[in-house]
Amino acid sequence: MNKIINIKQLNWNNENRGIYPFKLKINTSATEYSNSIYLLHRAFVIRHLKYRTINASTKTRAEVSGGGKKPWKQKKTGRARAGSIRSPLWKGGGVVFGPKPRVIEKKINRKEWNLALKLCLLKKSDRMIIIEDLVQNFEMQYKTKVLYHALKKWNINLEKKILIILEKSNHNILLSSRNIKNIEVINANNLNLKALLSAYTIILTPNALEVIDQTYQGNVYEKANSN
Repeated sequence: MNKIINIKQLNWNNENRGIYPFKLKINTSATEYSNSIYLLHRAFVIRHLKYRTINASTKTRAEVSGGGKKPWKQKKTGRARAGSIRSPLWKGGGVVFGPKPRVIEKKINRKEWNLALKLCLLKKSDRMIIIEDLVQNFEMQYKTKVLYHALKKWNINLEKKILIILEKSNHNILLSSRNIKNIEVINANNLNLKALLSAYTIILTPNALEVIDQTYQGNVYEKANSN
């Protein structure tokens, strides 16, 4: 079963261009949806908290200095047998099963990751806006003022996080946005849950949606075939 989300579409001059229907390949039945929603948390933890480095370290009895000589002879002292002062039983000796520096790595299947992204897009669909000619207006210029006034014109709250998703990397838009607070620009074929979840408003282009469809749902468009 597919879920169609309706995204508001505007042009550069803030004129309403209707609704852009975008089909997400998600089983939205009650059972399947409730069983899949946990993937958002799991995918976020795995992708954005992976490669955590644990720095806590203890020494084993092989690493503690000293202890080359037997503390006392084996018999006729009245004390328990001891072979080394590095024994874990001794104060200052080695630690048994103590922590060691290590890197935590977790994996997630590609299909699970794609499903988590689609679930996130579904939840954020009411915060999405499509701007038809966004890229065209930055082909020959890069000005922060132009982008700032455009965001104001589109009635976007500049005090909250804004995410711009482009078909491919655009140097002029990157330069225009880097001095505006709370704005992030990413490519459609490199989505990440952290950016999607933290964004209050998501701005896309029609071509960016096609790239998302190709990358995460396997749909092929005529433009891709012609190349």
